[in-house]
Amino acid sequence: MRRRDIILQEAEKWKQEGIISAEQFQQIAGRYPVLAQSSSLPVLGAILLGLGALTFIASNWQEVSPFAKLAIILLSLIVSYAAGEWFR
Repeated sequence: MRRRDIILQEAEKWKQEGIISAEQFQQIAGRYPVLAQSSSLPVLGAILLGLGALTFIASNWQEVSPFAKLAIILLSLIVSYAAGEWFR
């Protein structure tokens, strides 16, 4: 859930409980504008960059030591999980 949505849900509860007025709710909502949806261009760029990295690694896979192979696999998993948590 986005930060804006959480704040507006809380402000709605405050309005219903009489803590703030409808005008104050509108002022709070105005401070957190709806962000425009990002285009698909960054997603396409990330996919192409990932495919390029995979192609580079795959072309040299037989020359890579077993330890380096394990490190590449584990690091890619860790980075994927961290990115998922960051953008959640």
